[in-house]
This record gives sequence, C-alpha cells and structure tokens, in this order.
Amino acid sequence: MSSFCLNTEPWIPVELVNGTHKLVSLRESFQGAKSIRKTVGNPLEVAVLLRLLLAIVQRVHTPKSDDELCAIDLDHLMANCLGYVDEHQDKFDLYDKSRPFLQHPSLETTNGTAAKVIYEMNTGNNPVFLDHCIDARPVVLSSAQAARGLLVLHAYGGSGTGSLNPLNQGKKDTMYAGPLCARMPVTLDAGRLDWTLLLNLWKDRDSGIPAWEQGPPKPASLTPFTGVCDLYTRQTRLVKLDPNEDGSLCVGASVFMGEGLPPETDGSRDPMMAQYYASDKKWKVTRLATDRAVWRSAHALLANRDGQNKDRYQRIRAIDNALFMHQSAGITPPFGVALRILGVSANAQGPVTEMWREEVLPFSFSVIENSTAFWELETRIQAAEDQANKLRYQLRKFARSYLEETVAEPKPEDVEALVNKIAPGLHTFWHQVGSRGESLAMEPCDAGEWQSLLIESSRNNFREAVNALPASAARYRAEFATKFQPHPKKEKAKP
Repeated sequence: MSSFCLNTEPWIPVELVNGTHKLVSLRESFQGAKSIRKTVGNPLEVAVLLRLLLAIVQRVHTPKSDDELCAIDLDHLMANCLGYVDEHQDKFDLYDKSRPFLQHPSLETTNGTAAKVIYEMNTGNNPVFLDHCIDARPVVLSSAQAARGLLVLHAYGGSGTGSLNPLNQGKKDTMYAGPLCARMPVTLDAGRLDWTLLLNLWKDRDSGIPAWEQGPPKPASLTPFTGVCDLYTRQTRLVKLDPNEDGSLCVGASVFMGEGLPPETDGSRDPMMAQYYASDKKWKVTRLATDRAVWRSAHALLANRDGQNKDRYQRIRAIDNALFMHQSAGITPPFGVALRILGVSANAQGPVTEMWREEVLPFSFSVIENSTAFWELETRIQAAEDQANKLRYQLRKFARSYLEETVAEPKPEDVEALVNKIAPGLHTFWHQVGSRGESLAMEPCDAGEWQSLLIESSRNNFREAVNALPASAARYRAEFATKFQPHPKKEKAKP
C-alpha cells in the first residue's frame, strides 16, 4: 500500500547550525530544533514550511499574554510539539486512503500531471515562470517535493477560472487566490529554529484548528479563518495526489477550488504581513516589487509605535513579541535577530509571476524603541527616493533634448523608451547606495554623508547613461542643455 508519512519521512529542507543541509521529518524538526538554524528552499517553500511548524506550535500552546510568552520553556515546548505529532501521526500520511494529508479523499481520478502542485512548473496555458514542461509529458515528483508543493499550492494558488469540479456538481470553478498569493510574508529569524518559532507565535488570539484536524474542505467557498492554525493550513484547493506503488513518487494530481479565505479585514490580518495606510484610506499589505530592493521599505517593516506611525504602518506581530521580551524581561535570542523577507512578485489573476526573492535585513531594537532613530531611518529612505525622482527628471530632460535633434516634438513614450534604454531601473544609482541603505536600520548614517552618497551616485548614473549613447554633437548639446544638478530636498525638521 502506498504511504509517505510526513511525521517520519525526511521532506523538510533545513540548514543545520553547523552549516550543512539535509531533509528532516516533522518529528526531527521539533526533536532537533536546537541543531537546526532555519528552513531552506525556494522562498515560497520556506514560508509555508515555517507556517506549518508554527501551526503545530500554536495548536500546542498559544500564549495569552506577553508575560506568558516570556515564560515559555523552549525545551518543554518542543517536546510537547513532538508529542502532538506522535499523537496525530495518522493525519500526516500523504497517501492515506481515508485522510490524505491536506487533500480530499473523494477525488478518485487525476485531471493532470503532478506538475500541477509545483508553483514554478508550467501547466496548461499558464505563463512560463521557471519551467517549460508540457502536460503531454507528465512530470513525476518525489513525494517529498510533492508534499512541499502541496503546501505552496494551498497558500500561493492564484485566482482565475478553474476546471469542471466533480465535487461541486460538475460546475466550473471560480478559483480564489490563496492567502499568500502575490504577497510578502516577513518573519523574525532568530538563528535557531526553536527561537524562531517562539518569536513568531501569535498571542492573545484563538489558535483555531489546523486543517488536518478538520473535515474535508468545502468546495468553491469562502469562509473566514477561525484562528492562526486555520489561516496557516487552510485547504484552499481540493487536491488528490496519485502515488506510485511504494509511495516514494507522486505520478499525478487533481486540483480544483477548495475552501478559500475572504479578503482581509481590520483585526483579522495575517501576523506575517506588514501593512501601510494607502492614499485611498485603506490598509494594504507591503508587497515585493521587481524594481525596488526590500530595504527601501524598511521604514514600513520596522515601524515605530509612536502616536504618528501607528496610523501609517502596521509591522509584523513578531517584532512586538521580540520587543516586549527585550524590554520587559531582558530576553534576547542568543544568536541575533534578522528580518527574513520571503516574497513573490505576481499578479493574482492567473497568476502571472515575475519573480520571487528571499532577503535578510539586519534588525536592531534601537529603531523600533526610539522615535528619533525611526525618523532618521524614514528620512534617509525618503531622501533616496527623492533623489531617484530628480535623477529620472534629469534623464527625461536629457532624452527629450537628444531626440529634439531629429524630431521637433518627441513623443513622451519615445522619451521614456530612451531613458529605459540608457538607464534601466536606475541600476547604477541603487547599486551604489544599496549596501549602505541595507544597513540603515542598524547603523543610521549622518545626514550629510548620506546626501553626499546620493548625489555622487546620481552623477555616476547620469554620466553612465549619457555615455551609453555614441559620442556626437547631438549628445553633447543635450548634455549641456540638461545642466545636471542633482540636489536632494532639504530634510524636514525633527519633531
């Protein structure tokens, strides 16, 4: 009989504290949490694996207060999580006939290749992301890979039109996006798995029930989550994996719409999502963008909780946990703390994926404890954005003058096309300020030093862009007419 038990089979990729990598089971994740530095893999896998482990921890013990969080004994907590896995071992078999893990047992036949559960693999008419496989040549996966893909599918599945769903009177599905689709979850990484799980616990809320303790998901429906365990493990897809004879391989998969989550509302947001108050007077999650490094959103991720910033930004809950432990109980993780950003830049419709990325930013309590330090961080980042806008203006001015040598009134799109050709993404500017920008949260730099760096980087980018065009009288005249003087705006007075 086919079987792949996630509680005992190695399938979770981790990096150990000694720097080596290996696959571990659910039991080993908790049994050896002290020897594991972090979960690894692609950013989507890392996010869902951490949420899976957190769902188990939350089910075992959800602290009701900051004081209760500080009083947790990590060895005892990990032992209890191990006990939970052993108690529910019958629910972690990927191919169990009656209760396959995060799947619907009533789906008897596959409607496609096993590639359907792997985010980066192309299936049907979906746009190619990282793969060129075709349905006519079905993909075979290791069961470990299929298990990770199953978690990613439930969390990151995009919206669109599905296929005829046999569990929904044969109707054509309307696919709803998973809770992490086109989103950027952020965690506090404490350098060791047990500490990381502790910092990222969601306190003061009902834990809810993880999906494997619930019945089969309702097809093609939207229901609010009942707690963080439900949020982290919701079966947003009806899935059935087909194994080979011994369960070592997944040879096919059925995928239909399952029990989705409605749009977030105030008070029920994902604890791993940083938010900002947008110009349309709505709270929106901070997202990963292809044209900007994550440090440029550090002021949103590390928002200070003074009277002003709480109305503009909402940081992830783990930062509040770490801050209370640090300030009130003198507890600081012995291996340091960093912000681990795990995101995908995509359009939820489809979805159409542009990129995924994992970034680690330095973390310091000084910025979130001190309103002046946070103001300095925010001001430096805004100065960089202002300088970039000035540089774009000067480049457009140069491009327009250059094109006017041959066309009396250049079209705006032609001006923009030339700018994008000679200075794509202002890469030189952002590359030169990037390394210093990434450390702003740890070491706020002098305002004059930062402005000098911005000006120098602007001039270098402008010079490189101009030199990208062949030497000619037209280029020299356009350059002279531009009179590039990239000075940043004066900083506002400190409050």
